[in-house]
Amino acid sequence: THRGRNQYGQLGAASPTKTFTPQAAAGGGLEEESVEGVSAGANSACAWASGQAWCWGLDANGQIGDGRGDSTNVGALLVDPTTPIAWARVWAYQSHACGLDDGGTAYCWGLGTYVGISPAPGDVFAPGAPISPAAPAPAPSTWASLSSGCFASTTLAVGSNSALYGWGARPPPPAPLAARA
Repeated sequence: THRGRNQYGQLGAASPTKTFTPQAAAGGGLEEESVEGVSAGANSACAWASGQAWCWGLDANGQIGDGRGDSTNVGALLVDPTTPIAWARVWAYQSHACGLDDGGTAYCWGLGTYVGISPAPGDVFAPGAPISPAAPAPAPSTWASLSSGCFASTTLAVGSNSALYGWGARPPPPAPLAARA
């Protein structure tokens, strides 16, 4: 359920009406699932269940991930329904979103300079390519966790090698972060 400000449909309803009482999110079949988790970004949100992912809210940079980039105020939409990715978890941020599939492969979509694609060509409207490290960064091919602040222009990730990586507004990503002694 959700409540609060809703000018972009970030509460999961097709209407931009704000609400002060809990309402169920709906759209894209989400209302028929037992939701396993949810992540709220600045003006969008994502949820996952049964290997599927849904996002909703502001879609100015493709952060909803449905391939269009214009899906504001339409309720929950499946993330890239044309690609058979089995989602284990998804995260919504301000201008981008990221997810891990059930094998630990990371995908990000939205504002191109934040998503971790090398080179970042611009906005990415669907999670078509896994995060690809640029040489010479010895980044892993699978990841354990991803995170970004609500208004952050960076993404941090824990690799399957337990090392911490970060990337953001300046490609190429990801670069290993220095450990503190």
